[in-house]
Amino acid sequence: MRSLSYERDGRSIGCFERYRLESAFQPIFRRGERGLVLQGHEALLRPMLDGVSLPVHTFLNAVDRDQGFFLERLLRVLHVRNFCLLADGTQKLFLNINPEVFTDVLRSERCVDTFMQRLESHGIEPRRLVFEIIETMHDDKVILAQVVEQFRSHGVAIAIDDFGAQHSNFDRVFDLHPDLVKFDLQWLSRCRGDMRAVRFLTGMVELIKELDVEVSCEGIETEQELRIALDAGFDLFQGYFLGRPSPALVQGTIDYPHVDAHVRARVSV
Repeated sequence: MRSLSYERDGRSIGCFERYRLESAFQPIFRRGERGLVLQGHEALLRPMLDGVSLPVHTFLNAVDRDQGFFLERLLRVLHVRNFCLLADGTQKLFLNINPEVFTDVLRSERCVDTFMQRLESHGIEPRRLVFEIIETMHDDKVILAQVVEQFRSHGVAIAIDDFGAQHSNFDRVFDLHPDLVKFDLQWLSRCRGDMRAVRFLTGMVELIKELDVEVSCEGIETEQELRIALDAGFDLFQGYFLGRPSPALVQGTIDYPHVDAHVRARVSV
């Protein structure tokens, strides 16, 4: 059983076999002249079974591989509906895309066309959408590249997620020519108390930006990690220190209020 239903507050809820699927949104901030300015939100899945929240990987591991294409389509519509219910006309929506589901060219192309029609019906412009290609080794490079180009032809931006984690590396950057590269959260954990790691991270950021690609730092959990990310030259910032995933959105375009004077000085450089 795969379906969408509405709650009393207007939110959409997904039903996939025995699971209840909900949307959560984590804010993403951009470097601004006076601080960090809200850029948009990443849509995240919150699965539940018999009223109990499950880790996302537990749910995905329980899903039959043959059902992946239909689950991916259901989640895209779920997140778009909930985002459009809450967002103003400026925020961007960051959506995760699993390359494993794109195994057939014709079906993938029809999926793209159908999804773009759904976007139009919900009144969201493609330029406000960023597709994050998640890290996986089981993708067909040719088909994935064709799907990416089809989305891009509609004005959708393309991001590579989890850069530096296993199979998400420079090969994928050169294959897909993304608009954005999101560095895996492990980069910051390596930088704690290790200046060599900090210098290496800064060098990697500079290399990516030489390709005219923006860079985003994920997993920022402390002010120290925010300082490292700012000093390294990242364009976008995301993590629990800046905002946890929530069913609601951070509203409007705002300066992040808890960045101290030192951090604001670094942002404005």
